[in-house]
Formats: sequence, C-alpha cells, structure tokens
Amino acid sequence: MADPTFPQELQIEFENLPFVKNCPMWGPFESLEGFQEMPQRPHFRPLKTLIEEQREGFALGEMIAFSSLVVKTSNSRLDTPTNSFIKVLADLELNGFDVQKVRMCVELLLKKKQSRDLLEGTRDLAKEKMVELKGKVSEDKAKLHKMGKDIEEFHSKIRELQESLAKANDGHDLLTKKKLRGEFQITLLQNKVDSTVKHINDEEADFQKIAIGPW
Repeated sequence: MADPTFPQELQIEFENLPFVKNCPMWGPFESLEGFQEMPQRPHFRPLKTLIEEQREGFALGEMIAFSSLVVKTSNSRLDTPTNSFIKVLADLELNGFDVQKVRMCVELLLKKKQSRDLLEGTRDLAKEKMVELKGKVSEDKAKLHKMGKDIEEFHSKIRELQESLAKANDGHDLLTKKKLRGEFQITLLQNKVDSTVKHINDEEADFQKIAIGPW
C-alpha cells in the first residue's frame, strides 16, 4: 500500500520498487531541499543484487545522498572537493535519479576551479619571476650606486687634475715670460758689454798711439 505521507509522484514509482517501504522516514523526504528543487522518481533497480533486508536502507541512503549532494553543490566554494560529486552522481543515476542538472552544474564548477587553478599557477609563476627580477634589479641598483660613487670620485680627481694643470700652465706661462725678459735683458747687457769693450779697445789703441807716436 502506498504511503500517504510521501509525494504522489514518488508513490507511483515506488509501487514497483525492489523492496517494501517499512521505514517511517520516507515521509519527511518530501521536505528535503534537494527534492523540492528537483522532484525525483528513482527505481533503485541495482538494489536487487542485495538481500531484501538491506535494500530499503540502501535506498534511504541514496535519497539522503541526492538531497545532500544538491545542497552541497548549491553551497559549493572553491575549496569544496567537488571531484567526488561525479562518482556519487553516477551511482545515483544508476538508481534512476535525474542528475543531469546537478551534473551540468558540478562539471561547470570543476571547469571554473580548473581555470582558476591554471590562473593561480600563472599568477604564482609571474610572482616568482617578479621576485627574481626584483632581486636582479636590486643588484643592478647597488651596482649603479657604486658606479655613481666611482664616477663622482673620478670627476673629483679630474677637477683636481684640471686645477693642477691650470696652475702648472699659469706657472709655465709665468716662467716663460720671466725667461724671455731675462733673455732680453741679457741681450741688452751683452750689447752694452760689447759696446763698452769696443770703447775700451778704442781707448787702449788711442793710448798706444799717443804713447809711441811723435810728441
């Protein structure tokens, strides 16, 4: 006899079930969230391989599994292990549950998770490269800083050398002018000496002429 507390569409199908419904828990399944969203008409034929006393218990377990899976799928997060859902869906489908909508949703969630995992891998690789490049950039900055100091020191030395060169050039010019003045004065004095010597010679010659000449 059909259970008056169980949904009519399920009662019709359950009349051909491979077990007799004796458990009082069948009625409350009508209020389960999974069956409210997606009414089901499971046949539970695979349970014929079990002994009769086990069939109803396994059927109740499948009912709970379906409703639980619908709820878990609806509440899935990125860290929810949805891979196991596929296996559960396959088992439920064998027992006559319509799992097409749930499977489509689960497969879409898996694709999104896989896509996210790939993107995370790309992101992590980019971060690793970024850290590596940051290290190299830091090394280059340190080298540039040192080179900048070296260049500054070189410029300082160049300025010192330029100042020394300027002083040397000034000294060279001064000494050159002094040398030229000295040489000019030497020439003048030499001319004076030569002229004086000539006059002396002339005077001496005149002296001799006077001395030996007729009085």
